[in-house]
Amino acid sequence: MSLGFIKYIVIIVVILVLIFLSQQGYLNFIGKSPYVKEAIKQANVFWTKAVNWFDTKVYPIITTEVAERGEQVKGEVEKQKKNFLQHAWETIEGYFKTKFSEFFGTELK
Repeated sequence: MSLGFIKYIVIIVVILVLIFLSQQGYLNFIGKSPYVKEAIKQANVFWTKAVNWFDTKVYPIITTEVAERGEQVKGEVEKQKKNFLQHAWETIEGYFKTKFSEFFGTELK
């Protein structure tokens, strides 16, 4: 299982390198080879299989985890936002209290 998967990854990487190199001006003859064109077709088949595997195996697991932990994250974001706003308000309030106190010559309470 693992060796077959690695073999397919290596094949896809080799094909992608060939595709990239064929776009270079001095190596464009590589892309005109019928072997490369057939390899590109095979890479598309493997890519389609990989996308289907991801959609059936990985995506459902990820979506359930996100749904479960989404409420926790949302609550934590709200808490942090409230803390930030409270701290910002206290800082601004302290700044203006100091400025008004200096301007009017009174003491801070």
